[in-house]
Amino acid sequence: MTLRARLALGLVVIAVVLMVPLAVARQSIKRLHGDVRALREGEFQASLVLGRLRDALADVRSREVAFAAVNPDTVHAQLAAALRRADVLTDSLSRFELKDVANRMRGDLATIAAGAEREYESARAGAGEQADSISRRTIQPALRDAERALAPAEQTLRTRTRERVDLAEEALADAERASLASLAIALLIATAIALWLTRSISGPVYELERGMRAVAGG
Repeated sequence: MTLRARLALGLVVIAVVLMVPLAVARQSIKRLHGDVRALREGEFQASLVLGRLRDALADVRSREVAFAAVNPDTVHAQLAAALRRADVLTDSLSRFELKDVANRMRGDLATIAAGAEREYESARAGAGEQADSISRRTIQPALRDAERALAPAEQTLRTRTRERVDLAEEALADAERASLASLAIALLIATAIALWLTRSISGPVYELERGMRAVAGG
């Protein structure tokens, strides 16, 4: 192998070896990015949905209470809209592996919707006492149960988030160790190749210098 070929080969190998730590670090960053994206699209989104659902239930409660003080037709339309919003949010819980909570919420919302229709008819008919009875015995208990159902879901999400964050931190630590180890190995290999190149070059250079001295000495 010629001297030029040795130099080219050595430099190429050194470049390839030094790229290995970069590839390891890039792979680790991709994994960490995936964990963060899963957290953002999973637990974080689920927490937002639960917060909106809690607000929707509060809206349902306030609309239902207004039956006794506001025009029933106006309140009925507003309550129906609030219930539809709560239904949509409840359906989205299944995407976040919260099916048990979603099923419980659907049952409560169905009870509330049916009770609200009866309360509306009673309020329109002027049967205020009957409307109050429906509210106390049917709607309010279902609302309380729906609100209680959110607490275990929130706890589940907190647990999942903590576990996912722990995994991300562990992955980051593993990535740091792997990057440092690969960098150390790459430097050792690059040093060995550099020494080989030095020895490969020093021999011909020494022979050249000796020949030049011989020529100069006549």
